[in-house]
Amino acid sequence: MSTSRRRRSSGDPSSSSSRSDSGSDSASGNSDSSSFEDASSGVTTTTGPNGTTTYLFKPFVNVSTLEDFDEKAPLSTRMRWLERFQSMSVQGGWADNVKIYEIKLKLSPAVRNWRANLTPKVRRKWKDFFKAFKERFCKAKTSDAERYDTMVQKKNETPLDFYYRLNKVADRAGVDIDGSDKSGKVT
Repeated sequence: MSTSRRRRSSGDPSSSSSRSDSGSDSASGNSDSSSFEDASSGVTTTTGPNGTTTYLFKPFVNVSTLEDFDEKAPLSTRMRWLERFQSMSVQGGWADNVKIYEIKLKLSPAVRNWRANLTPKVRRKWKDFFKAFKERFCKAKTSDAERYDTMVQKKNETPLDFYYRLNKVADRAGVDIDGSDKSGKVT
C-alpha cells in the first residue's frame, strides 16, 4: 500500500485528491468577510537583474495562541492584548486585510456588534478600525490628571514601583514633579 493511500484511508482530508471546494462557505458571514481571500501567500518572489529569483518566506504566526479579546478586562489587560495582536501581525507580515480578518475572529460578540455598527470604511480599513478600536476599548475613562490625583499604592507594590508608576502618569498629565519647567530651570 502506498503512502498516499495510507493518508487517504487515515481520514486526512488534505490528502484527498477528490476533495472539492464548492464555495459553500461564501454564503456565511457578512459582506466584508471575504477580505481574507485577497490575502497574499506566505511566499514573495522577486527576480533580480541577472535573472536570479529570490524567495522571501513570511513566518507563520499562530494567532490561536492569543486569547479572545475581553472588553470587560482591566484597561491594562486590554492594552496589552492589543500590543500582542500588533506584534503578531508585524511578525507574520500580515497585510491590512488579514489584520482585519484575524482581529474580527478574536472579538467577543459584544465587540463584534460594536464593529458591525461602524461605517464600512472604518470596518474595512485597518488604520481607521485600529484608531476606533483603540479609542473605544483601550483608552482610560478618566483624565491623566485625575488619575494622578487619585492614585494609591497597591498592596503588593513596592514604594519604588509606585513612584515609577506615579511619575509615568504625572508625565502624561503634564504635572511638574521635579520642580523644574520644560527648559530645565528650577522654579
